[in-house]
Amino acid sequence: MKKFNDQIYPVEKDKHGWFNLNSNVKKVNALAFASFVSYEQNDSKKEVYYAKVLNTARKVFANNIISTFSFQKAYEDTEIELFNKKIYVTLRAGLWE
Repeated sequence: MKKFNDQIYPVEKDKHGWFNLNSNVKKVNALAFASFVSYEQNDSKKEVYYAKVLNTARKVFANNIISTFSFQKAYEDTEIELFNKKIYVTLRAGLWE
């Protein structure tokens, strides 16, 4: 898996696929998903992880138009079984403006 820092960056080009990008746009949105997986329910490292993700996003986009960074819970500590072990999965999503 890639580090979050390697996956998030501002795009500075005129075209993305077939879509022409306009440099005069004053509003930027980003849809972000972050998941946390643990062998423990209510793992104390989870909130530290999500805070780190948001802080990294703030640093990467510090000189850009995005100013709102937060996450909403999609699901929290959902128990699944993987390779005969119970693990807990949390997913959060954010629309950053």
